[in-house]
Amino acid sequence: MIYTREYLENLADKINRDGTFRELRLYDKSHSLYMEIAYTIEESLTGNRHEKVLHYHTYDSRFSKNKDGPFSRSEAKLLTDSMKKKYKKYFRGLNI
Repeated sequence: MIYTREYLENLADKINRDGTFRELRLYDKSHSLYMEIAYTIEESLTGNRHEKVLHYHTYDSRFSKNKDGPFSRSEAKLLTDSMKKKYKKYFRGLNI
């Protein structure tokens, strides 16, 4: 189960029950989701359904505004070193 730990103006940080990092969602000024960083299973990156990996997806602006129509979410990508450095404080319990 996931608990939301904090809400800031443009960020939602979700953690697992044990306090470890699960997901970070980033929103633009109009409160539309534009990027999600997660430590979850992502078969397209690991080749299996058992291994968790730190990765991200980007979203187009229609995601938060369109219930019925299509929206675009990027394929999972590994975090860059600069992204790891920028968001490191949220990655509680991860060895990166």
